[in-house]
Amino acid sequence: MDEEAEQIAFSAIKGKNSSEPIVLGKYDDGGPTAYSTIAKESGSQYFELDHWDDLASQYSNDKIWKINEKFLDIQTSSGREIYLSHDPNIDWGQSFYAKELQYLVDNGFTFSKKGDLWRAVR
Repeated sequence: MDEEAEQIAFSAIKGKNSSEPIVLGKYDDGGPTAYSTIAKESGSQYFELDHWDDLASQYSNDKIWKINEKFLDIQTSSGREIYLSHDPNIDWGQSFYAKELQYLVDNGFTFSKKGDLWRAVR
């Protein structure tokens, strides 16, 4: 699954290849506060799995998390700035966003408010 997860993760990178920042957060039904909307408006990269329903029927949440984790590996090793669309200090339960936040903390990041977003700093 590792090689497959990496391939899917690379295909899930949306936005300009040359963009420096990435945006993580909650989807919020794709509305104005969705991380993907904010990323598109700011010209940032973001993670979005094509054919989510198909993947969700094929893979467990743990395997889908592996794909998400590979995306984070790629982005954190690239040195891009990471912004969060939703408050990282809220308990997001067992959501993928909560796992992304934990991944960042486990990898030495802290969070600071910057305008309407939060920045992950290492």
